[in-house]
Amino acid sequence: TIPVYSDVVPEQLTYQTINHFPHSKNFYTQGLEFFKGFIYEGTGEYGKSALYQVNPATGNPVKSVSLKDEYFGEGITILNDKIYQITYRNQKGFVYNLSDFAITDSFRYDSKEGWGLTNNGKELIMSNGSHNLYWLNTKDFSVEKTIQVANHKGLINNLNELEFINGKIYANIYTTELIIEIEPETGRVLS
Repeated sequence: TIPVYSDVVPEQLTYQTINHFPHSKNFYTQGLEFFKGFIYEGTGEYGKSALYQVNPATGNPVKSVSLKDEYFGEGITILNDKIYQITYRNQKGFVYNLSDFAITDSFRYDSKEGWGLTNNGKELIMSNGSHNLYWLNTKDFSVEKTIQVANHKGLINNLNELEFINGKIYANIYTTELIIEIEPETGRVLS
């Protein structure tokens, strides 16, 4: 195989905590999205996976729906008044109405594992723990595009929780405290 490197040395950023919110210590967070004043959270673990709408001020769920025991919930994203949720090793995803959490559809994907999920306003963008990101069509969930994520040292694996903000993808690197900023057109790590 040919090694892949980026021609950009990522910028090292810092952060400042501006607020704290209560959060259940019983949730194994797999997907998280802040939308119209609420936190939407997908949790994992077999027999405990669920989807929640949470009041950020109290940390209390406003509504929830549990997954069947055979599913380990993973990433979530909200697009066009639908919540999309993928599962860890079942190669299956679910589509819920944002308003009432009713399941309106399910879908299959070819990746052996599902990890993170976000969207760019049109397609879903999924990670599977590798160095690849996959763009999925929301009509038939086929893969429309794949990119490899790399910095100046090589490919970056364990891409997990994903967010799409101001035209860039942000990914947590599982088992680390790192968040990277990815250029979606090229897969280059920018910061």
